[in-house]
Amino acid sequence: MEKPDFSDIYKFIVSLGIILIGSAIIVPWLILDNNSIFTIKISDLNDLTPTAKNIILKKQKIFDFILTIIPYLSLIIFAIGSFLLTIGLIKWNKRQKISDKIQDLEAKLKERDLNPLSKEEEIKKVEKEITENEGLEPIENNQTVQKEMFDKVNKYMQIENSVFNILKKDYGLIYEIKNNLKVYNHEYDIIMNEKNNFFNQIIIEIKYYSKDIRYTYLIQGIKGFMLALENYNQYLNNKNIFCKAYILWIYSSEQQKYLLDKYKINAIEEIKKTKYNINIIILNEKDIPSEDILELKSPKPSHNSQ
Repeated sequence: MEKPDFSDIYKFIVSLGIILIGSAIIVPWLILDNNSIFTIKISDLNDLTPTAKNIILKKQKIFDFILTIIPYLSLIIFAIGSFLLTIGLIKWNKRQKISDKIQDLEAKLKERDLNPLSKEEEIKKVEKEITENEGLEPIENNQTVQKEMFDKVNKYMQIENSVFNILKKDYGLIYEIKNNLKVYNHEYDIIMNEKNNFFNQIIIEIKYYSKDIRYTYLIQGIKGFMLALENYNQYLNNKNIFCKAYILWIYSSEQQKYLLDKYKINAIEEIKKTKYNINIIILNEKDIPSEDILELKSPKPSHNSQ
């Protein structure tokens, strides 16, 4: 007989229903098949000792009682089993449809344009971000300028990798975390998908500042991130998926921290005018290895805008 499946409550109910239905059929058959106690000849019964004869007669009465009630008991058990089987299948089917939708969506996403950036594309992405952050002109054929940009790119990529590694360490058991991805024509620093709930995702934009910070460039960066979020929503094409959005402003000096704290107030007001809910987190680059960056594990005072 099939053993109950305890992996899911509705599977368990279905398994229990099947067992009860099977029992309602098999048990009466076994009882009826074991009727040797009624086939004892009177002569054989009279040859037994009084005690043995009395035991057999009592067994016959008990067996006769069981045979009387077994049809009604079997019907009751069969009805309960049928009820549990029906309810379990209905509930299981509803859950299975949701599970199938998730699997279909995951398959579609794997087939579509969510691609990792090549090393060359990653470097170009970082160069573009540095240029936008600092309001620089395109790089000229000047060795000094190129060397300076090369050093900035390396530092910027180190910061991004540090953030990625700490997120993997803190949330790797809960989320599937990928970095440097491209969806259509937009690039993404980090995308996190919750393993047990595919409809819960996190998109992270990293902005590292090594020089002076201008509010205009900060707002341009936020608007660019909004375009990336809109692009990702179109890519998913599923209103049931909830994407949290974070911008990490990472600074290297106290003067930068002062400016970011000041600009953040106005930036939040600008974000509130839009349909997007973007959280801004301000971090010191030195604190990245020890920070619970997104503060998903335990709430504590932070620079996070909610």
